[in-house]
Amino acid sequence: RIDVASLDARLRAAARSPSPEAAHALARLTEEQAEAHRLEQDLASSVLGLERIESALRVVALRVREHRGTRARVEVCDPVDAAARELSLRDEALAEARALCPGAATPRPPVLVVRA
Repeated sequence: RIDVASLDARLRAAARSPSPEAAHALARLTEEQAEAHRLEQDLASSVLGLERIESALRVVALRVREHRGTRARVEVCDPVDAAARELSLRDEALAEARALCPGAATPRPPVLVVRA
């Protein structure tokens, strides 16, 4: 974290200084202050983006309830059960393929890509 109060104090001190190096120091401190301001804006923007993502995830979790009821598990077409069935079918197909072709190499499992 950038200590903005300390930076402001050093900027004021450089502005008051009669030293010939004060102008150079003032220029560098002014650049640092501008960068600190941009960093604060980036941080605020990132926090808002994370809050938006958190909110969307909470909405998804709430919407999986069937008919807006209070059940924790969907009775019809539960997505977790569907995924488990797909994995079970894949395992059965692999076992069948291994039985038919015992010398064949074992295929790598597919990569699951989830897009929002």
